[in-house]
Amino acid sequence: MTSSRRVRVVLIPLLAVMTACGVITPAPGVGPGSAPVVARPGGDSAGDPYFPQLGNTGYDAEHYAIELTYDPATGSINALVEITAVATEYLSSYNLDLSGLTVTSVTVDGLPTRYVRTPNQPSGLGPLGELTIRPEVPIGIGRRFLTVIGYHGVPQALTNTAPPGQPGWNRTASGGAYVVSEPDGASTWFPVNDHPTDKATYVLRITAPPQLSVAANGTLVETKTQPNAKTWIWELDDPMASYLATVVIGDLVPIDGAPAPDGTPVRHYAPSRLAPEARAAFARTGEMIGVLANTFGPYPFDSYGAVVVDRELGFALETQTLSVFGRDLVAGDGRYEHIVLHELAHQWFGNHLSLTRWEDIWLNEGFATYSEVIWSQATDPSFDADAWARQVIARGYGRPGDPGRDDLFAGRVYFRGALTLHALRRELGDPAFFTVMRTWIERHGQSDATTAQFIDVAERVAGYSLDQFFQAWLYAPTAPALP
Repeated sequence: MTSSRRVRVVLIPLLAVMTACGVITPAPGVGPGSAPVVARPGGDSAGDPYFPQLGNTGYDAEHYAIELTYDPATGSINALVEITAVATEYLSSYNLDLSGLTVTSVTVDGLPTRYVRTPNQPSGLGPLGELTIRPEVPIGIGRRFLTVIGYHGVPQALTNTAPPGQPGWNRTASGGAYVVSEPDGASTWFPVNDHPTDKATYVLRITAPPQLSVAANGTLVETKTQPNAKTWIWELDDPMASYLATVVIGDLVPIDGAPAPDGTPVRHYAPSRLAPEARAAFARTGEMIGVLANTFGPYPFDSYGAVVVDRELGFALETQTLSVFGRDLVAGDGRYEHIVLHELAHQWFGNHLSLTRWEDIWLNEGFATYSEVIWSQATDPSFDADAWARQVIARGYGRPGDPGRDDLFAGRVYFRGALTLHALRRELGDPAFFTVMRTWIERHGQSDATTAQFIDVAERVAGYSLDQFFQAWLYAPTAPALP
């Protein structure tokens, strides 16, 4: 488990003198005849083939501090975000993703700064847009800088072509609000470099009327009560992909769960009328953490829990350290235990170790689904993993690798993705397979990785090429027979 903030500073042996035209002269030691370095705009895309409108280049966001006041009567927010970042290019300007909302001020290192709002090209996914910031003085490579943005408005969730359907900031009928942003909804409520390849730490200071409560990622470090409002301050010291940031505002009560065997605190939140069902539904969370930690390695964060939204969502989402559940997936009879386990498993696969490209989403969903198999084997002596695998094969799922943007959450990504892992287990045997899984986490945790990198880990453990194996299980139209 880690609790230190990631710092990735690019250091270069350059001291430079800036000229009025934005060109810098290399310092001695660069070499005679070296071309001058010219400041250029950062890119407006992280280059993801599925979501070319998401993310930006030219800097590494390290930390977001979001101060936000919510008005349930109008659904509006009034907010300020402080973004600490390090330039990875010599920047004349840089971009943030921002959908809707009105920007009222921008400063860079305390100086008022010019900015431009522009829409992205139509994507079929909603009104995504860019905030382009143009500092008066270019930002040198390796320099850490602070951007402060004031903004307000009524956040609008996106209309997505793939489930869960409306990523971003949403409202409940009772006047509350909740955030579920996978894959592209973070920009609906704060300016952000919205791609999993740029993870950052967070502080969330959320103010709401005193009759409401606020649950969010990380650890609740303080609450402040004013005459007509209450502020909840949550801190997350581990890097997080932007789509995993959440805020849930409503009639919430805390539910303490039994801690995990390693001492990880377990806390849940639910509407007061649903507290008994939620307590029962999440009762085995600590035990689940123990089973997964024994299988894949230590739980990667400081705490865990779930929060129940007072709305029928039809899904749950693995928002980091605090998974979001709709009220329709909370029952006291254990019928959704596999979903509780699934979202917990994502804390390892998807959150601690994130995907580099959305086309590799089986690395999230297939791994979390196979974790359900691991849990069933650990808790049900009658469970037969091979029988489960044969049933999945019989359903005829198509390829889980590179499923297409509109099929990110298709059944084949989950079940044939999980089937691929079971086939690998059969191919390698249990000792080597679980070494692969633990090595995968150890090598790429707190960062992001690709399918090719997973194959590389598997081949290094196996000691032979697995190219044909993964080609068949991930990309062939139908699944082959089990090894």
